[in-house]
This record gives sequence, C-alpha cells and structure tokens, in this order.
Amino acid sequence: MSNFVVVEDGTQIAGAVVWWSLSGSVDADDLQDACQNKVFSQPGLPSPETVVLRAARHLTANKRQNVRPGFQRGTYVFLQEIPATEGHKGVDVENLVHLSVEYVDEKPEYKIVPFQTDDSIEADARAYLAQAIRDKCKIMEKLYFAEDISAWLLEMLSTVIGAVGLRDRGGFYFVPRDQLEYWRELTGVLKSVSNHRFFEIPAMRTEEAVEAILTATRAEFQEKLQETEQYLQGKVSTRGLNAYERALEEMSLKAKRYAGLLGVALPDIEARVTELTGLTQAAKLIQAEEAARRLRKSAGFYAKPAASHPGAATSRVTEIIGLFPARCVPSLMLIKTASFRKRQRGR
Repeated sequence: MSNFVVVEDGTQIAGAVVWWSLSGSVDADDLQDACQNKVFSQPGLPSPETVVLRAARHLTANKRQNVRPGFQRGTYVFLQEIPATEGHKGVDVENLVHLSVEYVDEKPEYKIVPFQTDDSIEADARAYLAQAIRDKCKIMEKLYFAEDISAWLLEMLSTVIGAVGLRDRGGFYFVPRDQLEYWRELTGVLKSVSNHRFFEIPAMRTEEAVEAILTATRAEFQEKLQETEQYLQGKVSTRGLNAYERALEEMSLKAKRYAGLLGVALPDIEARVTELTGLTQAAKLIQAEEAARRLRKSAGFYAKPAASHPGAATSRVTEIIGLFPARCVPSLMLIKTASFRKRQRGR
C-alpha cells in the first residue's frame, strides 16, 4: 500500500459497510413524530413543483398520456398523444391540463387549469382531471418518496457521518466506527415508519479491508482536491473561496479521523490539503486587497503611483505570492491576473 503510513491502534473493527433497499413512501407526519427527541430532524418536504409533477404523473392512465415541461420554468403540461391518421407520420399531441405553482405572500398555490375545448364532454373530462390532480397534490405534499429518502440518507452520510462511497456509482458506503450508533438510530427511525430495509456488515481492520476503504477515501479526496484546484485557476469569489476553505477543513479532519480508525494515514493527501488551504487563504487576501482598492477609489482616495516611483505600484498581492513555494506561484498568478483583468474592465 504505497503512500500509507501505519498508525498503531489495537481496535479490530473499523466500522461497517452499509446499504439499503427502499420501498414505498413515508408519511411526513409519521416521520416527524418518530424524529422527536432525536439528534437529527426530518428532511425537508418536496418542493411544490415536485409535488404537482408527481401528482400529475400518478394520474396518467395509459402510455399515451404524459407530463412534459411547459414553456416557462417550473410549469408542466399534462398531454395526450393521438396516433396519426393513415398516411401521416408521427403522432399528434393534445394538451389537456396546464400545471404551475404561484407564490402569494411566499405561500405556494397550485395553478392547475384545463385547456379549453369546444367539445363539452371533453371539457368536463379535463375539468375532472384537473380536480383529481389538485386532490392528489394535497396527498403528495405530505409524502416522502424513495428518491427523497435516498437523497436525505446520502446527505447525512456525507455531511454528518463522514462516510465514504465504496463504488463509483454508489450503493455501498463505509460508516466509521464512531458513527455507527448515529447511523443505526437514523435507520431505526425510518424502519419504524416505512417498509425500507437497511443492511450492514462489520468492516474488520484486515489489510484487504483497509486498502479497499482507503482506496475509496483517496479517490474521494483526489476528486475534491482537483475540483478545488480547478476553481482556484478560474474566476473566484469571496463566497466561493469561503466554501472551498470550509470543505478543505472538513477534508483535513476526515483524513485525520480515518487515520485513527483504520490505522493508516495519507500524508500526501494531508500535504495537498494543507497546500490548497494556503492557496485559498492567499486568494482571499488578494480578493480583500482588490476590494479595499476599489473602496479607496470610490471614496476618492485612490491615486495612480507616480512614474518616478515605479516601485509604488507593487501591492501586497505580490508580497503575498512571494510567501508561497514556487510550485504554488502559477495558481496565485492566475488569481492575480484575473483580478487585474477585472479591474481593467471596470475602468
């Protein structure tokens, strides 16, 4: 196992490999009651746009009925495909009901309107369908579907538990030993209000198990580090830099935590995290310097350096760059160049 450093620890169980099989829906009120007095809270309810789409799809009666996005974002059309007459290719489409959500005083209202038609029987059928969708929305807005629960579980595994995906396409996750109790309590709540099934097998600290877990951990870290590096080489913002700095801090803590759990550290990953953290902090200083310069200029305190004093044009940006190793300079120069070009466009 190259790039691994053994850490002495006598514990034999590193954690558990977990996976699940989700079936059916979960009532939001039941889940809320089950989450009482727990350290976690229930997931957010599906958005109104998701609710109206699910309700309409649930009421499609045959393969020729479908729900497609409308012309405006967040709108949908319930339609019926009509086979083309003999001698014509393709199918015709008949729009039945228009679906959208409007917000009045920040409260969502379902706007489900049947398309007009001169056929009175068809008009009644469309009105009946529209009302059925409204009624179904009232039910759907209080239900979590499998995709909602799956997204919640993945968020908890990533942001709270600090788990690692063991396959590129997901499905199996390693939960560290010190978070197993939390995971079991979380899944226990879900099992009490649904037909969902959860599985786990112990992950022993054998050489093969440690290598498999750390291979997945290394892949996850390298992906995030590459993403951070690419961000620093492009257009940056203070908000983005703060977010990436927090992500790097979480990565550093996770690397140290896994070293203790598995008895193996990743010194190259930790070194890269430290380096990118420094680059991120330097980029924040450059952003702050540029912001201060713009503030001085807008307040009338900015003046170009005199030609007889070319050294006066050197700001703290150059000083900041000089504090870093040579391998970091290209990334910092990209940030500085982007700031300079932005300043030139503003003149």
